[in-house]
Amino acid sequence: MSEAQAVSYFHTVNPYLVVEDPDALSRFLVNALGGSETSRFTRPDGSVMHLEVLVGDSMVMVEGAWEQFPARTYSHFLTVEDVDAFMERAVTAGAELLEPATDQPYGLRQGTLGDSQGNVWWVATVVEELDAATIASRLEVD
Repeated sequence: MSEAQAVSYFHTVNPYLVVEDPDALSRFLVNALGGSETSRFTRPDGSVMHLEVLVGDSMVMVEGAWEQFPARTYSHFLTVEDVDAFMERAVTAGAELLEPATDQPYGLRQGTLGDSQGNVWWVATVVEELDAATIASRLEVD
C-alpha cells in the first residue's frame, strides 16, 4: 500500500483505542468486524506501541496501554449493509452479543456487540431515511 493510499483511509475523526491487549483487539477487528491489519509498531520490549486496522473504509488505530496512557473503554457506531449477517459473523468470531439487532423508530435496524477489551460496538443498517421531525415524532420528544 502506498503512502497516498494509506492516508485516504483516515477521515476527519478516527478511532484511537488504548487497550490492555492490542493483539486481542486486532484479532477482534480482523475476525469479527472483517478488518485487515495494515501496520504495526512495537516498543523495544516487544509490546505493541501502535497498530492500524482498516475496517470498511475507516482506519482504527490501537495502542497498547502504558503508564502515561492507561486503557480505556470506548463506544463505536458502525453502519453496515446487513446488520443481521454482520452480527452473526461477529459473534461466531468471538464478539459478545450485548443486544440483538432490532428495528428502531429512527429508521435503523441496530444491535450491539462487545469485544474482549470492554468496548461497545453499535452496529446498524439504515432501513428508512427519516428527517429529524419524523424521528422526534416517533420517539415522542421535541
